[in-house]
Amino acid sequence: MRFAILGCGEAGSRRAAAISEVEGTRITVCIDAVEDRAEELASRFGVEFSTNWRASITRSDVDAVVIATTNNTHAQLALAAADAGKHILCERPLARNPAEAEQMIGAAREQGVRLKTGVILRYHPTVLCAREIIDTGKIGRITFIRGWTGRGAYSVAPPADWMVDCEISGGGTLLDNGIDLIDLCRCFIGEFRQVIGYTAALLLPVEPCEDNAFAVLTTADGRAASIHSSWTEWQGYLRLEISGTKGYIRLNYDDSTVAVGFRPGVAGAGLEDVTDLSGQPDRSLSLEIEDFVSAVQEDREPQGGGYDGLETLSLVHAIYRSSEERRRVGV
Repeated sequence: MRFAILGCGEAGSRRAAAISEVEGTRITVCIDAVEDRAEELASRFGVEFSTNWRASITRSDVDAVVIATTNNTHAQLALAAADAGKHILCERPLARNPAEAEQMIGAAREQGVRLKTGVILRYHPTVLCAREIIDTGKIGRITFIRGWTGRGAYSVAPPADWMVDCEISGGGTLLDNGIDLIDLCRCFIGEFRQVIGYTAALLLPVEPCEDNAFAVLTTADGRAASIHSSWTEWQGYLRLEISGTKGYIRLNYDDSTVAVGFRPGVAGAGLEDVTDLSGQPDRSLSLEIEDFVSAVQEDREPQGGGYDGLETLSLVHAIYRSSEERRRVGV
């Protein structure tokens, strides 16, 4: 599969590196509005560069595009790529809002191409380990989840200007890093039908975007996930606690550990088994590329397809609405 990289900043660079590591894939062209940035990334992989995205995505030697640009351009680029018959891997959030995401899904469906949302955390060793534990039934049926994520960089330097311009980004921490928590919670527990949330700029001068977001999401059968995402931490982190009828899982993304414990009356109660995955290479980005390529070849939905991107966006905007209206809202 031959890729065009749209956006040659940090995200595009990471995606390009992952593509170069996956057998059967290669980069055709790197595109960016800033010519020097496109040229620098292209030179690392010995490929062409361009500032003309419209011409680049229609090339016959491009099968798929990676969209790693600012959020306000995702829908426009995806619609054009779909119209050109190219498969699409788009960084999360899929778009600024559900309406844009629905347009992207519709275009991909109409043109018969695959649309994937970037959800690299699903492929992290800790998440894969937790998924395996849950699938074996060790902790029983999941009853609730608690999750926290924070960015520490902004205690040293403020967010980029575009990230705190809601016309460009679509939102603050909830749409930036909180959306990863929401996606993982959906992955583990299923669909949520109601939310109650609170978002605010509590420390940073980022209004109308938010630097902290809190929410409780509930399923149709009353199970719940509580999440907190932040831009005001002094160090970055992501942690999940997954509670089941038989036991629990504590997932720590930052030190790559997964702890499992059991309730009283269950074999192993009182003991905690900790799996340390820190010595295992993190192939999240490469695994996601492999899944995307396989999905195209097998004509199936990839993990984190367009629908998943839409659902997480719908939950984010329901939380925004709940915070603004000070009430619980349906999704």
